[in-house]
Amino acid sequence: MFRRLHLLAVLFLAGPASAQSGPAPPPRPTVAILSADASLVAAQTDDQIHVWERKSGKKLATVRNQGAFRGALAPGALVAVSDRGITVWRGEGYDRPVKLALPKLLSIGRAAISRDGRVATAIFAHDGGVGDPDTVGVWDARSGATRGRVTLPRARVQGTALSADGRWLAIFADRPGGKGAVLWVHPLGARVGKPLLRWLSVEDRTTYCAAFAPPPARRLALCAGQRLLIWDLGRRRIVARAETRALAALFPSELRAALPAMPGAHGVAFSPDGKELLTLHGFRVVGVARWSVAPLAPTSWIKRPLVGGTMRQVAWDPGGAVWLVTSSYAPRVTVHQVRGGRFAPLRVLEP
Repeated sequence: MFRRLHLLAVLFLAGPASAQSGPAPPPRPTVAILSADASLVAAQTDDQIHVWERKSGKKLATVRNQGAFRGALAPGALVAVSDRGITVWRGEGYDRPVKLALPKLLSIGRAAISRDGRVATAIFAHDGGVGDPDTVGVWDARSGATRGRVTLPRARVQGTALSADGRWLAIFADRPGGKGAVLWVHPLGARVGKPLLRWLSVEDRTTYCAAFAPPPARRLALCAGQRLLIWDLGRRRIVARAETRALAALFPSELRAALPAMPGAHGVAFSPDGKELLTLHGFRVVGVARWSVAPLAPTSWIKRPLVGGTMRQVAWDPGGAVWLVTSSYAPRVTVHQVRGGRFAPLRVLEP
């Protein structure tokens, strides 16, 4: 009897196994990205980032990354934000880590890398806190040396864009509370130069993404609020603008009235010749719009894929084909190409 009572007491005090181990952590979604030329795909599952060649599906590398994947990818250069800082993994096998010189930071936001893999950026709060990011750090991605830092006063930085040759930096942001869209553009030399352009638009309220046209054109596409804007950086002025609701013209007339207002785009990319644009729309009305640049007007709507999960990133390859990567909570990535006005799965990449 004593042994039975002792055993019951031990089980009561110990409680159920689930109480001892605590609640299971929520699943982390698989985050996938494309390189700017659509030649490479990267994705993080658990604490590992995998890099594949998009055309063959061959896995090129696996690296460890403690934290959410907020990195960027270029041939021979993968930038990854972790709980311990920022690392650029270099080489054909992405096996040469380069640590970026960082101030003491508590929270690091989105990172970017130039198409040639020479310049890396990341956003953070200037005081090292966990508040809204207001500062952009710029580094030499080959040596890890700091090239400069830009703090935008009274702004919340959403992200950065780098020109293909690494000579220009665009910072897109907004004023907290939706009080204005902000754009700064800086030349990049050995250090970050003084801003060529500073712009604030109360009308647009916020910004989502930006992309530079292929050189030698000095043009920038900016998705601000529900507008797509084309900047001529040589003249420092907007040379074309279009409302995203113009996309409704691409849908059958019987559907237009039922469509909610088209939200702003969450991704933008120039074609290799600079004559077309893609905008990715991932909220409410989901899909990818194709635009002509001159004149700036939507030309077609590419429907979202039926399988694969969330649309993550869209890009053009050098031949002008459009590619999309999707992922969900499953440890796999789906690569899609356009077939008959819709993205169709072409390859599934798994760790």
